[in-house]
Amino acid sequence: MGNRSNLSIVDDIRQGDGKMYGAELLRDLLKLLPDAEERRSPFKKKTWRRRSTSRSNALCFASHRFDVRIEAIVLREEFSPSCAVMSREIDVVRVATKELMSCEELHAILHLVLQAGNIMNAGGYAGNAAGFKLSSLLSLADTKANKPGMNLLHFVAMEAKKKDETLLKFPEKLQDVQSAARISVENIEVEFSSLYVRIKTLEVKVQGDEELLQQLEPFLQNSSRTLQDLKRRRLDLRKEGNALIDFFCEDTETFKLDECFRIFQDFCLKFKKAVKVSCREFITFC
Repeated sequence: MGNRSNLSIVDDIRQGDGKMYGAELLRDLLKLLPDAEERRSPFKKKTWRRRSTSRSNALCFASHRFDVRIEAIVLREEFSPSCAVMSREIDVVRVATKELMSCEELHAILHLVLQAGNIMNAGGYAGNAAGFKLSSLLSLADTKANKPGMNLLHFVAMEAKKKDETLLKFPEKLQDVQSAARISVENIEVEFSSLYVRIKTLEVKVQGDEELLQQLEPFLQNSSRTLQDLKRRRLDLRKEGNALIDFFCEDTETFKLDECFRIFQDFCLKFKKAVKVSCREFITFC
């Protein structure tokens, strides 16, 4: 904490000014403070005094409810960056969801995949399927077609070119899907819940302490509004995600949006590779 005196540090934190120290140092300081049991027990308080540094000792006894003040400073430091990341990720995922829902070229390719599967399985129990699992898209390149060296994905690419060459460029319309595949929707939920609990816990801790309440009230009010906005957008994301999963005839209880984006990211990569290979290996294709 630099060359600042103990009293200066105490005064900074009492005023809620901890930017110069940073969240990491303040968290370390928080670990040095006595826990609730140590504060209650005279014996454990003596034990804590022996193991504590003189600086943390001075800090602890110099300010009332010092632990709450440090927690509040750390939360204020972390709140806005965390919300900004969540907000950006929610936007990316929602745009990616709309891309998958609205990309007619992709839908046409998926229809060709279904047709190709039915042709390959003609006469069998799976020869007249009305749909397929999205996960099966990843195995198309491993399924041999009826020509030497050709797999089912090559065949789909060739059929797409015959129908409409612009279909081959559908991955270009799914740029945000590539970005969304690197985001964990489940982590957004976890991070939101964590921030929400921390804010609500702080609100409870400062009740009855006029000095702390006055100092933190603007932050608590602003954070409450921010969390309400994130909650609304998070619920919109969940609703749109379920609609997308329904659109692809998957089970909303078991099929996750994260998996959906990863499948289409991999499918786009494999499809582009299949187009290149087809152009090189099958002259008539190009």
